Amino acid sequence: MLFFVYYVCAQQCDHTVEAARFDCHPEPFVSQHKCLTRKCCWKPVSSLITPANKNRSTNSFGENVPWCYYPRDFPMYQIKTNESTAFGQRLTIVKQQATYMPNEILHLTVDLLYETSQRFRLRIYDSTNKRFEVPLPVPVVETKANATDYEVSFSQAPFAILVKRKSTGLTLFDSSVSPLIYADQFIKFSSRLSSSFLYGFGEHQQPLLINVTNEWKKLTFGLVIFLQLSK
Repeated sequence: MLFFVYYVCAQQCDHTVEAARFDCHPEPFVSQHKCLTRKCCWKPVSSLITPANKNRSTNSFGENVPWCYYPRDFPMYQIKTNESTAFGQRLTIVKQQATYMPNEILHLTVDLLYETSQRFRLRIYDSTNKRFEVPLPVPVVETKANATDYEVSFSQAPFAILVKRKSTGLTLFDSSVSPLIYADQFIKFSSRLSSSFLYGFGEHQQPLLINVTNEWKKLTFGLVIFLQLSK
C-alpha cells in the first residue's frame, strides 16, 4: 500500500490548467481504481460531482473536464532514426515501456509524405511485422512535392508531429496533446484542433459541421490521416 501511494504521488499530474488534461478513460463507468490501474492521474472536479455524472469519465457540466487523465510522464515513443526519402521522411520510433493496452507494439515506422503543395500524409505502421491494413483507395505518390504551403516539424522525445500553414503560421495538426498508443486492434492518435469549425472528420451521424464547442473530446474511427489545405 505504501508503494502504491508513493507511485501515484510521483506521477507528473500537476497540469496548470484543466484544459491540458486528456481523457485516459473515455469509456463509461470510470473509477479511481480503474484510472490508477492505467497509471493515469485521478482528480475529480469536486464541485461538479452529482449522482447523475459520478459514473462518467467526465463531468456533465461546463467543459467536461476529465477526472482521469494522462500524466506528463506517461510512457511515450521517442524517435530512434530519421532518414530522408524520395517521398519525404521516414522515422522509426520506439517505446521502452508498454502501457495499459494489451499487445502494444513498441517499435513503429512513421512515413511523412509531402504529396502535393497542399496535401500532407502521415502513415504509422509496425516496423517488424506486416499487418492487415484497411484496403482504402489512397493516392500513390512516390516523389515529394517541390514546394508546399505547409511546414512539418516533429519533437524527438516524446515523439510528436506538428504541421503549420506557412502563410499564417497557424497550427493545423499537433499530436503532442496526448500519448500515441498503438496496439493490436487499437490505435489512439490525437491532435489539438486549430479551429472550432470542423467538417467531415471520421464517422458521425449529424450535420456536416461537427459540434466541438460543447464537448471535451471527439472520437473518430476508420480515419486515414491526410491534411488538405484550402486557400
